[in-house]
Amino acid sequence: MAGRLFGRSRHVDPAPAAAPLPGLATEPHPIDVTLFTTDGIGEIQLLAGGGRITELLNAPDPVRVRAKPDEERSSEPPWIDLDETQRDEILALAPPPRDTNPLQRLHRPAQEVSVRIGPYHITGEVHVPAGAEATGFLMRHRPHFTPLTRARIAQAGEPDVTVPVVIINLRVVEELTNKSLSAAQQPESAGTEPVAPAEPMVPVEPTRAEGPPGATD
Repeated sequence: MAGRLFGRSRHVDPAPAAAPLPGLATEPHPIDVTLFTTDGIGEIQLLAGGGRITELLNAPDPVRVRAKPDEERSSEPPWIDLDETQRDEILALAPPPRDTNPLQRLHRPAQEVSVRIGPYHITGEVHVPAGAEATGFLMRHRPHFTPLTRARIAQAGEPDVTVPVVIINLRVVEELTNKSLSAAQQPESAGTEPVAPAEPMVPVEPTRAEGPPGATD
């Protein structure tokens, strides 16, 4: 899938939105996103409405993506429908900054986690209910995709990429570590979680995450 959408690139800065996404927009429209796959980092377009990108990726309906239009092309690239299985080629996805209604945000405590996924090492904050431990909470609920805020994506031999939000594919994560807990604080079920290969999952209610103003998804 990734090869059909963009060429391999050594480094691509996260794509800014052509225009800020209206917090209450409902009409589907293309938005620029940065895609992280085993093939590299590239920019594509995703067809989205007014909801959160995380919820769109977790929904059972196909997700529509396409290569970014090129001014040199006479026609726009075709849309590709990705079913739930095909979405596993997406290791992580960085949406553009957006303006959202503060009343729509769920304000939850943040815990810093570290994720190893494919060639990338990602750190960021996950927002879980008060009293919950991040790695245990995620592994119990295990949504397909989950957002991390204030994220940094590192890859060997490449400059780090810093984004307000990155949405990771939890089903293909190889290791999940809670960096907010010291070794003495970590219970047996917390801290570093080696993640088993994904098995057919029972659909779960996607978890909304809090992020910085204008940067949640």
